[in-house]
Amino acid sequence: MEKVDIVVMGCGPAGIQAAIHASKRCSVYVFGDPEKSNLWNAHIDNYLSVEYPVLGRDLLLNGISMAKDIGVKFFYEDIMSIIPENGGFRVKSENMEVSCYAVILASGIKHEKLNVPGEKEFLGKGVSYCADCDCMFFKGKKVLIVGGGSAAARAADMMLNFASQLYLAYPSFSVSDSVIEQLKEKGCNVIGAQVTEIKGSNKVEEVLLSDGQRLDVDGVFIELGSRGIYEIAMELGIMLDDKQMKFVQTDTEQKTNIKGIYAAGDVTGFPFQLAKAVGQGCIAGIMAADYVKSNFT
Repeated sequence: MEKVDIVVMGCGPAGIQAAIHASKRCSVYVFGDPEKSNLWNAHIDNYLSVEYPVLGRDLLLNGISMAKDIGVKFFYEDIMSIIPENGGFRVKSENMEVSCYAVILASGIKHEKLNVPGEKEFLGKGVSYCADCDCMFFKGKKVLIVGGGSAAARAADMMLNFASQLYLAYPSFSVSDSVIEQLKEKGCNVIGAQVTEIKGSNKVEEVLLSDGQRLDVDGVFIELGSRGIYEIAMELGIMLDDKQMKFVQTDTEQKTNIKGIYAAGDVTGFPFQLAKAVGQGCIAGIMAADYVKSNFT
């Protein structure tokens, strides 16, 4: 079994930034697939010093290259389990086992999918899972928000400031009637139907609904909620947020309630933004390295 000081779970912006900072004083392995990061298909135009939209994948690949140059090792496979052992942890991935002193959880979140024709094909071409991230690209355009919960209602309320025409569609709504009425009063077209297909040529042009309607839209934001790293957190006894029990609780040093385990980025909850992920990754990397140096070397 290989030994390393710190294991980072996740190859997105939080994980890569954590690895860059931690590797200045410790050996670091990163597990994960950058293409699974929500940043991979995103277009960034709200990050400090970025003056024009850049592809998220370019930022990730540049970050990986930078980290490799300073000694970080990357393994493009998922972590299956993290087991406390001898004051540290035994990490099992798809093809190997690693012993480490500290773990940084930065695996992001997996957005719930609609699983309808066109969803995958038009990802990044009109289909998005983050209204906060991509709202500026749809200013003055026709937009559909898909979802019936608070995430969808919040996205719809925000997109009213950008879209020329806005729809909110889902078979049933779990938010209060007053919230739906407020959205209607502001100009949102609320439809009690499910999306059955997303169509277009090189980008989204039309959406088909279960009630037979066909909506001409430029963008589709799928806001169905998200899944976190619930299973691994439960196995380790990591505390999750009180309200949704989906996000990892941390203190200002990105520490969880389990000694030696840190968390950064989307796994810690809203807002799901690049700037937050990078900032928390920086802190987690520094604090994890401090912990290892203070306790094991």
